[in-house]
Amino acid sequence: MKVGAKCKNRALNKSKTAVITSVIQSNIGYRNFRYRKSPRINAPFRKFGITKADSHRPLREQTFYIMKQTFLFATLLLLSLSACRRESSADVNQKRIFTIYELFYNENEDVTYARAWFRFGHSNGTLLELASPSEVTFEGDKLSFNNVLAFYEKKYAGYKSFGTFHWEDTEGMTYDNSIEIHPIHFAALADTISRSGAFEIPWTGDPLAAKESAGAWINGENEGDAQATVTIENGAASLIMPANQMSKIGAGPGQIFIQRSYFPDLMQATEAGGSIFGRYRPKFEEVVFE
Repeated sequence: MKVGAKCKNRALNKSKTAVITSVIQSNIGYRNFRYRKSPRINAPFRKFGITKADSHRPLREQTFYIMKQTFLFATLLLLSLSACRRESSADVNQKRIFTIYELFYNENEDVTYARAWFRFGHSNGTLLELASPSEVTFEGDKLSFNNVLAFYEKKYAGYKSFGTFHWEDTEGMTYDNSIEIHPIHFAALADTISRSGAFEIPWTGDPLAAKESAGAWINGENEGDAQATVTIENGAASLIMPANQMSKIGAGPGQIFIQRSYFPDLMQATEAGGSIFGRYRPKFEEVVFE
């Protein structure tokens, strides 16, 4: 099988991809919002199978139902396309495998994720599934392959701030790459945030240094009003959400998320190269936008 081989029916593949994109966008539009109780069912909810008998339930509960249905549908579609989107690492030149490693701690879940992706040639190349005897580990623990999304992952309860990824290719060559996570936490925020001007989001912890970035995401109460901002400025100790973005956030309760990323150069890589990330996401803050 040749790497990068196209699906025979390109039109069908594009159609399925469009459907997946639409489903995911719809799901994103409903996530992480807090809804008021309503005596009636809104039209967007009826098409997801929520009936008048459910009208006594908070819309947040109805939203969870929608998210489950859309996620299941998107997952099934992804499975149907997966055969066209991955190859075996045994079929490629091992020196042309591009590696991506990530150590990610989500304080909202209190879970650390060690993940690895393998692609052919470059960062957007064909996804690869490792063929025996090739394998990838983190701190000696073997990462499991995700058949749906075609990457490797190991979950750990609690916070793991440092570790080393070890990958052995099919020819016995080994690559070791260590990564650490740089924490970030919210500084004190007001309970009520104005939407009429730019909003500064301060954090506690070291200012940004080289090979680091920080990002913030704000979800308001309205569908589709989520806004994001990112900085890579050395010495930065806060994030700024511009006024034109703040004005797009709906009035009412909302949530603010921040995340810090550290992306040093790989210590050991193939000719194709690769990347490595340490990420920290603290607990989100709940505020009211006015």
